Amino acid sequence: MESTSPSSFRHSRAIELLAPYCDIADRLEAVPPSARVRGLYLKSLENIVQRAGKAELFERYFGGERWSAVRMYPLRDYMTRLAMAGASLKGVERVHEGMHDVWRTNATTCANSLLGRAMLRHGARLVILDEPFLGLERDRRRALLGQVRQRWTGRTLLYVTHDVHETRGFDRVIVMERGRIVEDGEPLVLAQMAASRYRRLPGSAAFLHCQSRPHRPPRRRRVRWYRTWDGPASI
Repeated sequence: MESTSPSSFRHSRAIELLAPYCDIADRLEAVPPSARVRGLYLKSLENIVQRAGKAELFERYFGGERWSAVRMYPLRDYMTRLAMAGASLKGVERVHEGMHDVWRTNATTCANSLLGRAMLRHGARLVILDEPFLGLERDRRRALLGQVRQRWTGRTLLYVTHDVHETRGFDRVIVMERGRIVEDGEPLVLAQMAASRYRRLPGSAAFLHCQSRPHRPPRRRRVRWYRTWDGPASI
């Protein structure tokens, strides 16, 4: 039988344990009942603490639960178990630190899984990746992006990202603001143009140089994303 919500008794006990060390109770009150999360993430929590050899605390409260990976469940269920998994890894006094470790592991697992499935498509001529490595550390994102570009060498790759550093190795970059294209060109060329919006984006060398001048604060742009690609196709 699949679990759809925690029993009130186990839920209350978990909150009672965690509340002195984090704001989980306040966070749960702020989450609307309609907020949902896929069961894939709920299933992963027990696996993470088991692999770390620190599952005793988590299993004491939530052991033996079964979740469908594809079904959607209340976000509150996930948040409570995420906090308990963090407490299991680092101890209740360092629950926030443990939650960060769990979240980062979840992001890595999800990115690797999705990337692996995509890379099985040997005949793809156009590959679209919309922030596929969101939540991962920059070094890990850089390594995975290198694998992606090597795998689809000679194919059109449309890569959406908010990280300027990830765009520099592409042949072409498009900057979008409020759903419209505001700039299009080669990253290295745009970076040398004084009036370029790409040059003034947070994370670029020019932007960081401007930040060092207190009398000339950088103008903030509402840039939604940048689209970059390799390959012969034209858009």
